[in-house]
Amino acid sequence: MKIRAKVVALLGAVFVALTFVEWGVVQALLLPRFEEIELDNARTAMMRIEFGVHQALNEIQVSTADWGNWKDTYQFIVDHNPQFEQDNLSEAALKQLRLTAIAFVDADGVFVLAKSFDLASGMISPLDLFPQGSLPEDFAWRENLRSGKPAQGLITTDHGVLLAAVAPILDGFGHGPSRGMVLMGRLLTDSEVAQIGARSQTQVTLAATRGAAGPGQDLLHLTDSSGARQKVVVNDDTTEVYRVFTDLYGEPIMTLRVDVPRTSRK
Repeated sequence: MKIRAKVVALLGAVFVALTFVEWGVVQALLLPRFEEIELDNARTAMMRIEFGVHQALNEIQVSTADWGNWKDTYQFIVDHNPQFEQDNLSEAALKQLRLTAIAFVDADGVFVLAKSFDLASGMISPLDLFPQGSLPEDFAWRENLRSGKPAQGLITTDHGVLLAAVAPILDGFGHGPSRGMVLMGRLLTDSEVAQIGARSQTQVTLAATRGAAGPGQDLLHLTDSSGARQKVVVNDDTTEVYRVFTDLYGEPIMTLRVDVPRTSRK
């Protein structure tokens, strides 16, 4: 064999060897690192969704604080003047606040006024949140009624999950004693979920809710190796992250899912 041919053969063998080495490096070092980055990105996307849910709750909390610390509310809870409802609880006002439910509760837990609406139609849509004339004795926020402290959280209703908040009824100057509390809520509809996803720049869906029909109830009881109420599923094209959210009593109430496209493949 001529020297030129030997050199060509040697270079070819070296090239093939380097190709296999490069492939091995990618498989052994770089690809796992890329996959780790993708998992981190997927978990971060779910964290943005969690923040979006809390942001929606905070918005409702601000509204309850405004309405609770208002002299007209402070007076209404005593005199029950129907003019208060006519002047302040119009369809337009509630649409502007994007509220599904609103209630004014006196210091004994009695509903002085409780209304619920369908935001899409503007029509009254009863919720089982107000089945009786007063708060149930074991209701989690009964203690807030006594202490005058604000609170927020998720409540199960016959129409789905309600984002809800309460605030004490004060005299308009932040002074008490509290005469009760204002409760406001917004149903977590598909439209609301989509808005949370849009603000978080993440694709999110409502995977399961407590009491809903179907096999999705298993998704309410997920945990990962660290004990967090979360599960990650890696598919060929996407990484799915499931996150369980709890209600006022710490019980699973819904599971949200984010889908993050994958760029690394084996």
